[in-house]
Amino acid sequence: MITMETKQQRIYGEEWMEQTSEGVSLIVSECQSCGSNWFPKKEICPDCFSTDYRTKPLEGEGEIYSFTTLTVTSKEFQAPLTIAYIDYPGNVRVCGQIEGDKVGIGEKVEIVLGKIAEDRDGTDVYSYKFKVVE
Repeated sequence: MITMETKQQRIYGEEWMEQTSEGVSLIVSECQSCGSNWFPKKEICPDCFSTDYRTKPLEGEGEIYSFTTLTVTSKEFQAPLTIAYIDYPGNVRVCGQIEGDKVGIGEKVEIVLGKIAEDRDGTDVYSYKFKVVE
């Protein structure tokens, strides 16, 4: 039996994020040849096949492009679970969970670190999520 004192935790997608005193940001790759941006970061540009890129944090607020709420999920996730596509400047679209229940197309969101699931062995899984900016 797992208790709060012995509960394990892990971070999913740690290589996609960086945590600073200001919070969590996602890391995108910016192609130095054609200027396209990608998340998760890439080593080869899917647009022009260049390997000349730099990584940078995804800055600013995103905007909900589309979302859906799942009322039935696998055992690892807690229903209801809202998942959205978030648009960022630079033509970057990110998919992830939305924290809270106030969700609408066009809403502004910020990136947060939060629990996204619980493994079958009881390990809490944390990763990036999105939270509507009030």
